[in-house]
Amino acid sequence: MKMYLKKIKNNWSLFLVLALFLLGTYLMLIISLKITNGHLVYTLDDSYIHMAIAKNFVKHGVWGIDKYKFTNCSSSPLWTLLLSLIYYLFGINTVAPFILNLIFSISLITTTCYLLKKYTNKNSYILFSLLLIILSTPIIPLIFTGLEAIMFIQFALPFVYLSGKILSKKNYNFKEFIPLLIIAPFLVSSRYEGLFLIFIVDIFLVLKKKFLHPFLLTLSGILPIAIYGTISLLNGWFFLPNSVLLKGRIPGTTHINIPRFIHHILSSLFIEIHILLNQISLNILSISGKVGILKFIPQPLIKLFSFIPTVYLFLTITLLIFSLLSNNRGKLWEEKKKVAIIIFTTFILQILFARIGSFYRYEAYIVTIGIFAISIIIIDFLKIKSPSHKKNLLLKGAIISFISIFIFSPFIIRGFISLFRTPKAIKNIYEQQYQMGQFLKRFYKDKTVALNDIGASNYYGDIGCVDLWGIANMEVAKLKKNGKYNIREVKKITEENNVKIAILYEDWFNRFRGLPKSWIKVGSWKISNNVICGGNKVTFFAVDPGEAVNLLKDLKLYGKCLPKDVIQKFYYKQ
Repeated sequence: MKMYLKKIKNNWSLFLVLALFLLGTYLMLIISLKITNGHLVYTLDDSYIHMAIAKNFVKHGVWGIDKYKFTNCSSSPLWTLLLSLIYYLFGINTVAPFILNLIFSISLITTTCYLLKKYTNKNSYILFSLLLIILSTPIIPLIFTGLEAIMFIQFALPFVYLSGKILSKKNYNFKEFIPLLIIAPFLVSSRYEGLFLIFIVDIFLVLKKKFLHPFLLTLSGILPIAIYGTISLLNGWFFLPNSVLLKGRIPGTTHINIPRFIHHILSSLFIEIHILLNQISLNILSISGKVGILKFIPQPLIKLFSFIPTVYLFLTITLLIFSLLSNNRGKLWEEKKKVAIIIFTTFILQILFARIGSFYRYEAYIVTIGIFAISIIIIDFLKIKSPSHKKNLLLKGAIISFISIFIFSPFIIRGFISLFRTPKAIKNIYEQQYQMGQFLKRFYKDKTVALNDIGASNYYGDIGCVDLWGIANMEVAKLKKNGKYNIREVKKITEENNVKIAILYEDWFNRFRGLPKSWIKVGSWKISNNVICGGNKVTFFAVDPGEAVNLLKDLKLYGKCLPKDVIQKFYYKQ
């Protein structure tokens, strides 16, 4: 008993953080269930893509968005496999992503605490760092995405930490390298961005003249991708998932074109800065006027934060901290220096070839690792080794404290914003995608439907899906990549697949010259206060003109089940 009490006393920060985290998650769950009339709904439709594939894999032996065909649209094969395993053992359910995220969150918090303990035993400091990571990543909102971001961070953090330790040594033995080989396949199969981290570590290893080790690390990392990609090719799909190819920014490799590549870099940076400026500005300015907890922030400061892209600020200040500490040549400094370079270069690769945003999940791993790195830097920096250093260290401590305010303040505000956005996002998905899924389940089960948001509609609806956006449709993906997708191809694809109805964001297709004029526009659902859906209005079309009467009747019948805030409108008259 005394041993357990001592363990609790020595780790009170961890137990307190876990208690606060579980309480926060429980409160968010209660709020979300109240909004959705007791249904567990996630903040992103993408989560239902993984759930639909897992359901079809377990029930029908088909790795696909529907039960009829293979589709390579999962950018996290490991996450989909874990869902499949749970569905196989416990049956098809909507709670599996939530439970997985809860487990990985507890594991991540415990792992982070364990790593921080290697640098300090001050529980108060560990408490602050862990709370900052939970709030800023942000962990609780990520749980409710129903996606793999937290699992990815759980593999990324120890990978970067162990890489920093190994790379800081002049010589290391192979036993120390084995953990990286073990983590690598889990890292990459969690999210393909794991390749960025492996690539950077490989470069460091080559610079250390360790040529066999980077080869083994790369081989270990790409093995799951190679297996998954080979299966995809054998089924007539691309090697990489369509979601990676269509959402990412992979430049052409047919020939080397330096001006084009420079233009790609600059345009990518501009796009991300533009997205972050708009997102942060809109979120802070809208919430600050409604939420009492933010009213203490002066309006000029709110406006200032609305024009600060959080992640870019974080990277800039991180580099400044390292420049202040450049006179430290100890082993610990070298370790942190390597970690900082890994983080910085990974983020650059993320900007160039992947994405940022989508409810905080794409950059979450960089934020977590970055805050962890800053935390251990400050620990080391504030250590006073002798009286002669005291004055100099106090001055640097003041500078670091001042800089830290600028680092952490936007993250804290960002964290609060994410907490208040989560219930709104859940409400949006419940009022739109969830209702679409239930409508299709009731009236169009086993029929072919054209969609551009495919997750919940397929998971709940059990339909034949024609994805007109290309994430789960090879023909559309090829046409989009070649710049040949247009209204004529939309008409051709839907006719060839005997599509009955289409449920779409109408304005998404303006760039392709609209939608076929032969389609009959029957009705629409419109939601308010949209913060997450691709549009606030989905429109129902009778692709087959003979289906218009039935579709109108079905919409009127289901209208009685719609949440009261959804506005239903009819365009077709019998």
